[in-house]
Amino acid sequence: MNDQELRMAVECQLLNAGNREGLFADALKKFADLIRADESEACAEVIDKHLKKWASLAGKDKAYKWLEKLAAAIRARGNT
Repeated sequence: MNDQELRMAVECQLLNAGNREGLFADALKKFADLIRADESEACAEVIDKHLKKWASLAGKDKAYKWLEKLAAAIRARGNT
């Protein structure tokens, strides 16, 4: 988990501020990873939807490639 996620877990009393390696720390890390990946995929799907619109317009290759790279970058960020 990143620092922000750790702070939120402490704020929700899921982890202790003095001991961030609590009983459920591994489960919380996995949960945070799943949520992050799901949110990133949802964002990338919005881009994919716009890709389809751009693909139907002639002369929009540059914008299409940019949106394609943007969706890939969002997906890559969700896997970190």
